[in-house]
Amino acid sequence: HRRVDQLSAALDGDGDAEAAVACQEGLYHTLRDRGVLPAVLDEITAEADAYRPATPKKRKAPAKKKAPAKKAPAKKARGKKAPAKKARGKKDGPK
Repeated sequence: HRRVDQLSAALDGDGDAEAAVACQEGLYHTLRDRGVLPAVLDEITAEADAYRPATPKKRKAPAKKKAPAKKAPAKKARGKKAPAKKARGKKDGPK
């Protein structure tokens, strides 16, 4: 029991809390199957819980970047129309 606690502490110290929890759970199941007192099993459960992160981490696939939203072409303002261009005659230039 103590050796598993030492191993769990070392794993947690190396940043592998999941492995530490797995060791404690393995110990719990082994001793439970052997009929160990519930008080001992409760200690092991508490030890395993101490290694669990406060919020469970869910591994997600990397988020895909969304394509920028397509913008609709700008609408022309309705209402007044631009004045019509005056027709220009030919300029009389030098002959």
